[in-house]
Amino acid sequence: MSKTFVGSRVRQLRSERGFSQAALAQMLEISPSYLNQIEHDVRPLTVAVLLRITEVFGVDATFFASQDDTRLVAELREVTLDRDLDIDVDPTEVAEMVGAHPALARAMVNLHRRYRITTAQLAAATEERFSDGSGTGSITMPHEEVRDYFYQRQNYLHELDTAAEDLTVQMRMHHGDLGSELTRRLTEVHGVHINKRIDLGDGVLHRYDPASKTLEISNHLAPVSNCSRWPPSWRTSNSAT
Repeated sequence: MSKTFVGSRVRQLRSERGFSQAALAQMLEISPSYLNQIEHDVRPLTVAVLLRITEVFGVDATFFASQDDTRLVAELREVTLDRDLDIDVDPTEVAEMVGAHPALARAMVNLHRRYRITTAQLAAATEERFSDGSGTGSITMPHEEVRDYFYQRQNYLHELDTAAEDLTVQMRMHHGDLGSELTRRLTEVHGVHINKRIDLGDGVLHRYDPASKTLEISNHLAPVSNCSRWPPSWRTSNSAT
């Protein structure tokens, strides 16, 4: 705890309540000489004595804090009142935290401030994102964004389509041989092996192992669906080779 000299405030409380030094010292369970040293700023106020004083006089611990500490205590107290955190901290614990670990308390306040700013920015971005009424205002998953991207373009991307046409001409492929031709190209040019499986599991249509360059495709898929299951990285590289 940083040294806190609050002699004048202790004397003020004692005078207002009409206690003698000896009487207050007894209530605080310290010696009269120790209390006298505190009141004359010879000895700083410790956490233990601070807690006893708050109990005896019924005051908040921030009453004895320095101006800087008082502000930090108030800021940290505001953090603990955030409903998102769902914590219940006694004000005395907050003051003790600031007194014993001011740097850590300040870090917590700064971290919470950044959290609130980020939350506000995210909310604003979400609202702006759906300002045209195209969504519900919730954040979508990546695969949903990809799906919506293709839906909005009716599954047609001009650059990819023309690149695929050029590749078809380059490979001299015929529509009826599309599956076998692409399978051969994947194996010969890219070293990717394709295996049909019947045991991929429920809902699993394909699985790719980049280490072995093996693509496993469900045996239930039609040939045209098989082609659509090839990873984008291959289709991109095919369009460039």
